[in-house]
Amino acid sequence: MLNFKAPTIEDRLWAQPILSSSGQLGCDCNFTTLFLWQHEYNIRICHYKDFVLRANEYDGKIVRYAFPVGNGDINDALSVVFEDAKERGIKPNFMLTEKMMMQLEEFIPNKYSYEEMRESNDYIYLASDLSELAGKKYHAKRNHISKFMRLYQWEYKELNKNNLKDAMQVAKIWCKQYNSTDTESFEGLSNEYCAIKTAAKYFEELNIVGGILYIEGNPVAMTMASPISNECLDVHFEKAIPDIDGAYTMINNALAKNVSGYKYFNREEDLGLEGLRKAKLSYYPEFLLQKYKAIYHD
Repeated sequence: MLNFKAPTIEDRLWAQPILSSSGQLGCDCNFTTLFLWQHEYNIRICHYKDFVLRANEYDGKIVRYAFPVGNGDINDALSVVFEDAKERGIKPNFMLTEKMMMQLEEFIPNKYSYEEMRESNDYIYLASDLSELAGKKYHAKRNHISKFMRLYQWEYKELNKNNLKDAMQVAKIWCKQYNSTDTESFEGLSNEYCAIKTAAKYFEELNIVGGILYIEGNPVAMTMASPISNECLDVHFEKAIPDIDGAYTMINNALAKNVSGYKYFNREEDLGLEGLRKAKLSYYPEFLLQKYKAIYHD
């Protein structure tokens, strides 16, 4: 049986090089994502040869796998996962992308049905689109930025150890503002705030980059990101104090202007939330990285 375990910060030393070199663009193929959200989604990982194996555990039992990510023989990795599922008495169900789906079908044809997880699709943007906001389709975004610059005395600073407290201040105000009496909503906000605190705690170890937007010296927006690979940056958090018109547009654009060297920005999923989906689509992603459930049939 495979030795799945909760990811620790020490695991980044072996896991991130494998994930980064795999060519994947998904946020779930970034060690930082796995580490920050391990408690929310009961994420477990396992090191097998040149692969990172991932799974979800509930009530002390592995219940679902993510498709193996690595650079070796994928059929070998899948065989090991199938054997693990057999030993545990569970079906080898996966969460995967379309490309992974094709690999799974080559390994074992006609044993799976697939369901798209629209709420889990990653929004992938060209970094140049987010930094330049060129063309007619970004006219409204440019107007938001122009208005913000006219209204406020503002400054953008890159995130560092010395101003992390300012980023946390924004996150705390944001969480309190959107708190509600709805238990499910509150738990979601609390979990996200905890993930932001973890990102701040392990800022250097996780190679976090980002920035803070200030108005008259007061922090009003923050963003945190980390590289999936040399090609793609994963934007984990983007928060602004409510009722400051244009703050989100400004912090989004400022990050893209100040973090260079990436072709793509992954701005993660919309969780099926209508407002979040509308906001992400308004930036015109280059493509959506589609995610699927692969359901095994005997």
